[in-house]
Amino acid sequence: MLYYYYSNWILTLFILWGLGKLFSIDFIVDNIHTHQANTLVAVGFTFLLIYYLFYKGYRYEISFFIYKSLLHYLPWYITYKYSKKKYGNELLLITLLLYITYMILSNKSPFYLYFTFKHPTSWKSLFKLLRNY
Repeated sequence: MLYYYYSNWILTLFILWGLGKLFSIDFIVDNIHTHQANTLVAVGFTFLLIYYLFYKGYRYEISFFIYKSLLHYLPWYITYKYSKKKYGNELLLITLLLYITYMILSNKSPFYLYFTFKHPTSWKSLFKLLRNY
């Protein structure tokens, strides 16, 4: 369920890049650059937030809202400051193609997941959703 969302794919790669940076693993640091993908995630999250808040009328628990915002914007800022941005476009293209392939093979529609599916707005609703998957 978690990998139905593109942002979770990029967050996983961002964590891998961060571990590579932390432990000075040059192969990872030199070849994984998620800045462009994080930019797409941050911009997409902004538009989805506007849609959820103003069109669908979602009301978020404040700590959950802050957590989701940090998860989407903090990786963008960190990669903006510390990434060499080499191979970023290639990584964006590859991850988008893999994501689309994964969604097709899973018989899931990104349109349904992002625009129709009821997203959690609190910690309680998130844990309930995770228990059901």
